[in-house]
Amino acid sequence: MAAVAAVTVTVGAQWWDRSAWVADRYPAEVIKDVGRGQSATLHGMSWQLSVAVRPRSAGDNPKATTLVAAVQVTPVSAEEITRFSMPTFEARDRAGRTWDALPATTLSSFDLHAGKVARLTVVAAVPNELKDTAELVLSYSNREMLRFAR
Repeated sequence: MAAVAAVTVTVGAQWWDRSAWVADRYPAEVIKDVGRGQSATLHGMSWQLSVAVRPRSAGDNPKATTLVAAVQVTPVSAEEITRFSMPTFEARDRAGRTWDALPATTLSSFDLHAGKVARLTVVAAVPNELKDTAELVLSYSNREMLRFAR
């Protein structure tokens, strides 16, 4: 009986230690939702965007819709510009599906000026049936994410 109890305690301790290790290395996502037409500040930049469906053209995948996001970035101070780095973008729906979203234009710290709007275009292709539910997510890490409502 003592051996069974010792094994149970050992296995339980190992399981708890493993789950703590996983939680430390793979933290839960923290996503801040941003209302349609609203802006949010992350990493010293104010971010605002609008998403439109690009009209279909010859050669487009007939099963996918292209979303184009017009992104506005406004540095809150000159000091924040020196720490600027491009976030990653992706399209997501609330069911957890994700699609790559890639900047069609580039932006560097040289393009930024405190209090002045800089513009960036981001493009994503999503399945036709999900074109109305996909939202753009901007992230620096799993704990620093903005999801923009459409």
